[in-house]
Amino acid sequence: MCMFFSKIYKSWKRIQTEKYRKVFDALGPDFLEGMFKRRTLDIGYGPGFFERFLQKKGFDTRNFIAVDIDREMTAQGKDSSQKIIADANMLPFKAESFDSVVCLDALHLINTDFTRVMKKGGFALVSLFFNSQNHREVKRLLKERLKGLRIIREFSAAGRENGIFVLARK
Repeated sequence: MCMFFSKIYKSWKRIQTEKYRKVFDALGPDFLEGMFKRRTLDIGYGPGFFERFLQKKGFDTRNFIAVDIDREMTAQGKDSSQKIIADANMLPFKAESFDSVVCLDALHLINTDFTRVMKKGGFALVSLFFNSQNHREVKRLLKERLKGLRIIREFSAAGRENGIFVLARK
């Protein structure tokens, strides 16, 4: 599965960037800058599209720690201060190691409690893609994976690929 995904994911850069613009507009640069100033874990980093998007907006991403299971795809991302090849279901970090966690379009692949690596008061920005047939199920899955966190903001981004985004706090 990973090899196939690596080969096609590059073609999704435009679609992903469109969704990131909607996140940027919905949450605002001031909030995002504060969120990403500290140590941030990007679960499902892929080729680093989100990090590069933030850099183009002027964000300093030296505090990003990138995690992805796909070595080939992660090697395409050249911007992160640290990249770790690991399964998100077995995150190799101590509890409460990160101020923020980002997991965009990969949360459906995680079966364990990723929130254990978040500090108290930390933020999680997560998303999942959906279509008209599975919107309700995707929304339910998101809320299930964020159990125990306080949902601050929830919004959808319609486009070539639809996404549900949730900002939550531990």
